[in-house]
Amino acid sequence: MLLSEDTVPVLNTIEDKQNSIFFDINRLGTKSYELGGTMEINTHQAIDPALCGRPLSVGQGCSRVRLTASQAMAADDTGLVHGGFIFGLADYAAMIAINQPNVVLGAADVKFLKPMRVDQTVVADAKVEEVQGIKYWVAVSVTREEGEDIIFQGMFTCFVPERHVLGRS
Repeated sequence: MLLSEDTVPVLNTIEDKQNSIFFDINRLGTKSYELGGTMEINTHQAIDPALCGRPLSVGQGCSRVRLTASQAMAADDTGLVHGGFIFGLADYAAMIAINQPNVVLGAADVKFLKPMRVDQTVVADAKVEEVQGIKYWVAVSVTREEGEDIIFQGMFTCFVPERHVLGRS
Protein backbone atom coordinates (compact mmCIF):
# COMPACT_ATOMS: atom_id res chain seq x y z
CA MET A 1 0.00 0.00 0.00
CA LEU A 2 1.37 3.40 -0.90
CA LEU A 3 0.51 5.88 1.82
CA SER A 4 -1.48 8.74 0.39
CA GLU A 5 -2.69 10.78 3.37
CA ASP A 6 0.81 11.71 4.45
CA THR A 7 3.39 10.89 1.82
CA VAL A 8 6.14 8.92 3.48
CA PRO A 9 9.60 10.34 2.74
CA VAL A 10 12.40 7.87 2.16
CA LEU A 11 15.26 7.99 4.66
CA ASN A 12 18.25 6.49 3.00
CA THR A 13 21.23 8.73 3.28
CA ILE A 14 24.20 7.37 5.16
CA GLU A 15 23.39 9.79 7.97
CA ASP A 16 20.06 11.57 8.18
CA LYS A 17 20.69 14.20 10.86
CA GLN A 18 17.12 15.48 10.90
CA ASN A 19 15.80 12.12 12.06
CA SER A 20 18.91 10.92 13.93
CA ILE A 21 18.98 7.69 11.98
CA PHE A 22 22.26 6.12 10.92
CA PHE A 23 22.12 3.28 8.46
CA ASP A 24 25.11 1.80 6.66
CA ILE A 25 23.58 1.10 3.27
CA ASN A 26 26.75 -0.39 1.84
CA ARG A 27 27.04 -2.97 4.62
CA LEU A 28 23.81 -4.63 3.48
CA GLY A 29 24.55 -4.13 -0.21
CA THR A 30 21.38 -2.20 -0.91
CA LYS A 31 20.79 0.70 -3.24
CA SER A 32 19.84 4.13 -2.01
CA TYR A 33 16.80 5.98 -3.28
CA GLU A 34 16.46 9.68 -3.89
CA LEU A 35 15.87 11.62 -0.71
CA GLY A 36 12.35 13.01 -0.67
CA GLY A 37 10.90 10.14 -2.71
CA THR A 38 8.40 7.64 -1.42
CA MET A 39 8.68 3.98 -0.61
CA GLU A 40 5.74 1.64 -0.63
CA ILE A 41 4.96 -0.15 2.63
CA ASN A 42 4.67 -3.86 1.82
CA THR A 43 3.86 -5.34 5.22
CA HIS A 44 1.38 -5.09 8.10
CA GLN A 45 -1.03 -3.15 5.92
CA ALA A 46 -4.06 -3.75 8.17
CA ILE A 47 -2.45 -2.12 11.24
CA ASP A 48 -4.65 0.47 12.96
CA PRO A 49 -2.54 3.65 13.23
CA ALA A 50 -4.50 4.69 16.33
CA LEU A 51 -3.09 1.64 18.13
CA CYS A 52 0.37 1.12 16.61
CA GLY A 53 1.27 4.51 15.17
CA ARG A 54 1.36 6.32 11.87
CA PRO A 55 4.44 5.99 9.64
CA LEU A 56 6.27 9.28 9.17
CA SER A 57 9.03 7.89 6.98
CA VAL A 58 10.23 4.60 5.61
CA GLY A 59 13.41 3.87 3.74
CA GLN A 60 15.70 1.04 2.84
CA GLY A 61 16.29 -0.56 6.25
CA CYS A 62 14.83 2.19 8.42
CA SER A 63 11.55 3.71 9.52
CA ARG A 64 10.03 6.36 11.76
CA VAL A 65 6.56 5.99 13.29
CA ARG A 66 4.58 8.39 15.56
CA LEU A 67 1.97 7.44 18.17
CA THR A 68 -0.18 9.67 20.37
CA ALA A 69 -1.56 7.79 23.37
CA SER A 70 -5.33 7.81 23.79
CA GLN A 71 -7.38 7.34 26.95
CA ALA A 72 -8.15 3.80 25.79
CA MET A 73 -4.44 2.97 26.30
CA ALA A 74 -4.48 3.93 29.99
CA ALA A 75 -3.56 1.21 32.46
CA ASP A 76 -5.02 3.11 35.43
CA ASP A 77 -6.69 6.35 36.46
CA THR A 78 -3.37 8.27 36.54
CA GLY A 79 -3.12 8.09 32.74
CA LEU A 80 -0.16 5.70 32.68
CA VAL A 81 -0.04 4.09 29.23
CA HIS A 82 0.22 0.30 29.21
CA GLY A 83 3.64 -0.79 27.94
CA GLY A 84 2.05 -3.10 25.38
CA PHE A 85 1.13 -0.09 23.25
CA ILE A 86 4.69 1.21 23.32
CA PHE A 87 5.92 -2.28 22.41
CA GLY A 88 3.37 -2.46 19.57
CA LEU A 89 4.65 0.84 18.18
CA ALA A 90 8.27 -0.37 18.32
CA ASP A 91 7.35 -3.72 16.77
CA TYR A 92 5.49 -1.99 13.91
CA ALA A 93 8.47 0.31 13.27
CA ALA A 94 10.75 -2.75 13.10
CA MET A 95 8.41 -4.55 10.69
CA ILE A 96 8.23 -1.66 8.21
CA ALA A 97 11.98 -1.05 8.44
CA ILE A 98 12.34 -4.58 7.01
CA ASN A 99 9.31 -4.01 4.76
CA GLN A 100 8.86 -7.57 3.49
CA PRO A 101 5.29 -8.96 3.18
CA ASN A 102 5.89 -12.07 5.33
CA VAL A 103 8.05 -10.53 8.10
CA VAL A 104 7.33 -11.79 11.63
CA LEU A 105 8.77 -11.16 15.07
CA GLY A 106 10.77 -14.01 16.59
CA ALA A 107 12.18 -12.40 19.73
CA ALA A 108 12.72 -9.06 21.40
CA ASP A 109 15.13 -7.81 24.04
CA VAL A 110 13.58 -4.58 25.32
CA LYS A 111 13.88 -2.03 28.10
CA PHE A 112 11.12 0.31 29.26
CA LEU A 113 13.13 3.30 30.49
CA LYS A 114 10.50 5.93 31.34
CA PRO A 115 6.70 6.01 31.64
CA MET A 116 4.31 7.42 29.05
CA ARG A 117 1.08 9.25 29.81
CA VAL A 118 -2.19 9.54 27.91
CA ASP A 119 -2.08 12.38 25.34
CA GLN A 120 1.72 12.23 25.02
CA THR A 121 3.22 11.69 21.58
CA VAL A 122 6.23 9.47 20.99
CA VAL A 123 8.27 8.57 17.93
CA ALA A 124 9.87 5.20 17.20
CA ASP A 125 13.02 5.11 15.06
CA ALA A 126 13.98 1.71 13.71
CA LYS A 127 16.99 0.58 11.71
CA VAL A 128 18.14 -2.78 10.45
CA GLU A 129 21.45 -3.58 12.15
CA GLU A 130 22.25 -6.97 10.65
CA VAL A 131 20.89 -9.51 8.20
CA GLN A 132 21.77 -13.22 7.99
CA GLY A 133 19.65 -15.07 5.47
CA ILE A 134 16.02 -14.74 6.54
CA LYS A 135 16.97 -13.40 10.01
CA TYR A 136 17.06 -9.64 10.68
CA TRP A 137 18.08 -7.72 13.78
CA VAL A 138 16.39 -4.33 14.11
CA ALA A 139 17.27 -1.71 16.73
CA VAL A 140 14.35 0.48 17.85
CA SER A 141 14.38 3.54 20.08
CA VAL A 142 11.23 5.36 21.21
CA THR A 143 11.51 9.00 22.30
CA ARG A 144 9.06 11.62 23.45
CA GLU A 145 8.26 13.89 20.53
CA GLU A 146 8.60 17.08 22.58
CA GLY A 147 12.05 16.18 23.92
CA GLU A 148 15.00 13.90 23.78
CA ASP A 149 13.77 11.54 26.53
CA ILE A 150 14.25 7.94 25.44
CA ILE A 151 11.42 5.93 26.95
CA PHE A 152 12.03 2.54 25.30
CA GLN A 153 14.85 0.70 23.55
CA GLY A 154 14.91 -2.72 22.02
CA MET A 155 16.54 -5.16 19.67
CA PHE A 156 13.99 -7.09 17.62
CA THR A 157 14.89 -10.41 15.99
CA CYS A 158 12.68 -10.86 12.96
CA PHE A 159 12.30 -13.48 10.26
CA VAL A 160 11.18 -13.26 6.65
CA PRO A 161 9.94 -16.73 5.68
CA GLU A 162 9.18 -17.53 2.07
CA ARG A 163 5.51 -18.11 2.91
CA HIS A 164 3.14 -16.37 5.33
CA VAL A 165 3.22 -18.02 8.80
CA LEU A 166 -0.51 -18.78 8.48
CA GLY A 167 0.07 -20.65 5.25
CA ARG A 168 -0.90 -17.95 2.78
CA SER A 169 1.54 -17.10 0.02
